[in-house]
Amino acid sequence: MEVLNAVGHRNRYHGRCRSRLGPIPTTRQRLGTTCCSSLLALVIVASAMALSSTISSDMAGMARLGRLSQISKARYLLPGGFMSGLNNQGLSNLIVQRSACTAKEGTQLEVPQQETVQLDQTPQVYKVLDPKIGPSVMEGITTIIMDQDGVLWRGNTVFPSTLPSLKKFKELGIRVLFVTNNAAKSRQQYVEKWRKVGLEITKDEIVPASFMAAAYLQSINFSGRVFLIGDEGTRLELEEHGFEAVECDQDKTTMSNEELSRFEPDPEVKAVVLAHDPNFNYRKLAIATQYLRNNPNCKFIVTNMDAGDMLDNNRFMPGTGGMADAITTITGRTPINTGKGGDFMLPFLMKKYGVDPSEMMCVGDRLDTDIALGRQANCKTAMPFTGVTSKEILSKTSPEKQPTYVMDNLGVLAGLDYVLAM
Repeated sequence: MEVLNAVGHRNRYHGRCRSRLGPIPTTRQRLGTTCCSSLLALVIVASAMALSSTISSDMAGMARLGRLSQISKARYLLPGGFMSGLNNQGLSNLIVQRSACTAKEGTQLEVPQQETVQLDQTPQVYKVLDPKIGPSVMEGITTIIMDQDGVLWRGNTVFPSTLPSLKKFKELGIRVLFVTNNAAKSRQQYVEKWRKVGLEITKDEIVPASFMAAAYLQSINFSGRVFLIGDEGTRLELEEHGFEAVECDQDKTTMSNEELSRFEPDPEVKAVVLAHDPNFNYRKLAIATQYLRNNPNCKFIVTNMDAGDMLDNNRFMPGTGGMADAITTITGRTPINTGKGGDFMLPFLMKKYGVDPSEMMCVGDRLDTDIALGRQANCKTAMPFTGVTSKEILSKTSPEKQPTYVMDNLGVLAGLDYVLAM
């Protein structure tokens, strides 16, 4: 009786509005419309849940989720809440583009197998070289800016492709400048190391980070003492350029609060130079802090900002960048990077060595230093997989940071077929 009253009320309502709404639909017609609406709702929900399942199965990382958000306004909810992320237009597109569902009277609703959503991959702009095509990319190259660690050797192990490749470049009349962010040795010490390896070079052919720090101070007409945190190589280069270096006593590694409160900074120290120091400690950090915090005109120079380097047995050596970050955190001072990855290196090389970027190639294993230097010069770059950058890392690297060429080892550029066991 309650239902009849309700229907009767609806009939009376339509009776009052007959002139505007037209004939009153029959009960069968109303039921037919209701069924169609329900069927359409089933199609929409089934399609949405299928697409939600496809998206949910591929939520591997935030980058992919970001791309999917451009396809629709999905909020990445579970299927029950998926619909709340779609507007009317998105819902229409969902039905047209993703479902193509069919439903016939007396048949079960069929949802076709959903296609896998294809996500964008990082575009590859580099070319993979092999020994057959390697020499062809060297045409027109007169100078190679050659990294050392991770390209010519790893730790104390010299790669078998190193000497034959360097000999081939020399035969082709290509000048090789050994430009390294390693500041452990001076130029003269590297000359001696190369002699032991089996290659005779001059000091002008080697450009280590130790030398670059001294060259920078010379370029700004620096006057004063330098508080040095670093190895012997940097000290030797500073002294050769006429700068006096002040260092911590290696026997002392810490500093009490009482001693620190009584510490009197040397007024002649006008710069703090940080190079890689395997003996980096609290005392050195504390003293560097006093110079940089108490004198805003005191220069803060770092030979490189490398995070680290690969050693034998797949061991990773912490680099100068971490030490520099520690000082920056405490002092609020950002260092001047005089090595690869900084702004001083490229103009210096062009001026001192007359390097023409159009005839230059940068070869190195690091994207943030070696390849970045080549990008600065707008020249060709080549990266062997013998150092810190793996194929996996490269696959996640944005196009603007990728090298021009990649290869198994340095020998590929010389047309030499070496298979290095890494």
